[in-house]
Amino acid sequence: MRKLVFVLLVLVAFSPALFAQKVGIEAGYSFLHAGSPFNLNANGFEVQPMFMVTKHFAVLADFSGQYATFPMAGPGHLYTYLFGPSYVLPVGKFARMNVHYLFGGATLGEGPFPTENAFAMAPGGALDFKVAKHVWIRPAEVDYVITHFGGAYQDKNVRYGAGLLFMF
Repeated sequence: MRKLVFVLLVLVAFSPALFAQKVGIEAGYSFLHAGSPFNLNANGFEVQPMFMVTKHFAVLADFSGQYATFPMAGPGHLYTYLFGPSYVLPVGKFARMNVHYLFGGATLGEGPFPTENAFAMAPGGALDFKVAKHVWIRPAEVDYVITHFGGAYQDKNVRYGAGLLFMF
């Protein structure tokens, strides 16, 4: 029985379907317009590892950081670490768009105040264009970022991103 289980595990591990899956990583610029109560604009970065589960379905992780000067608090940052599903839809031969719903956490640091951690989510979408065999350019990703700091929701935040996507 052990030999049978071992053989089955080896067959699954080396199956061609396993190698057919694609992995990608996107890295680029991120701009966040934070609405009430912050009312500020922040610049930063984003990194998105992606694992294509099927031809149209992917699992994303999103790590971003935005930096700005908060009114009456000084320099600060907002880091988000989000995860979730994405639906990838081809648009012609050299373009595709994805729609995703990410959720996870956020860390806010405002000047001299203690750092806060909170729940965050970001429904949104992106548009990618293929420029080389493994290279895609992402001219636009727009997310509606919702956070929950200080016992209240901050739901007027829009994040724009652009960058390069490498698919293997």
